[in-house]
Amino acid sequence: MKVAAKSDKGRARTNNEDCLRVDEPLGLFIVADGMGGHAGGEVASAVAVEAIATYVQSHLTGPEPADHIATLLQTAIHEADVAIQTYARRHPKLEGMGTTVVVALCRGDQVHIAHVGDSRAYLLHNGGLRQLTEDHSVVTRLLKAGQLTLEEACSHPFRHMITRYLGNGNAFAEISYLTWQLGDYLMLCSDGLTSMVDDAHIAELILHGGTDVQTACEALVERANANGGEDNISVILAYRD
Repeated sequence: MKVAAKSDKGRARTNNEDCLRVDEPLGLFIVADGMGGHAGGEVASAVAVEAIATYVQSHLTGPEPADHIATLLQTAIHEADVAIQTYARRHPKLEGMGTTVVVALCRGDQVHIAHVGDSRAYLLHNGGLRQLTEDHSVVTRLLKAGQLTLEEACSHPFRHMITRYLGNGNAFAEISYLTWQLGDYLMLCSDGLTSMVDDAHIAELILHGGTDVQTACEALVERANANGGEDNISVILAYRD
């Protein structure tokens, strides 16, 4: 497996509230997109990533069945939720801070995904890009209810409003798993990428990089910035070789 990552504050923000983690030996990848004033977003995403990584690293002891890994990831995200709330109580200026998160745990040909909020996971297989996660957002609810078209969703005033996040005590993660094949790419990202670059161009940039996943990560961030860079941009890209 080849893995690379890139995070950038974008063109419109003065700081980077995203946080990511790559533990290649364990096959653990995390992207978090923080929110909150007084640097709360930066703190929330960092606290979440550290809590999840620490929990998984200390509790994943060997080969585990899929249901055990699902429980492990759900518990890790709960621990992160509690850690953010605890930190906020100790630092009242940070009250209300929170973060999205998407986690991937790769075990051989199995990929286990957990997410809360609108940070996403994608699989690129045989040239086709497929979104693996469903945003926990107002716009997604409206789309599923048939009250919005995809075109309307892209410009909706509530398109960045999420319905689930870590830090409010109600961060139940959505868990899934899939099999990935040799030559497949797995991508985790914050919405700073997907709000600026459409799926077709994401796939094109990844494929153009070939097995050089670092070049692909840098190209994705560069394209998001070229298209406006309205938010922080973070991406982790893994290639199964």
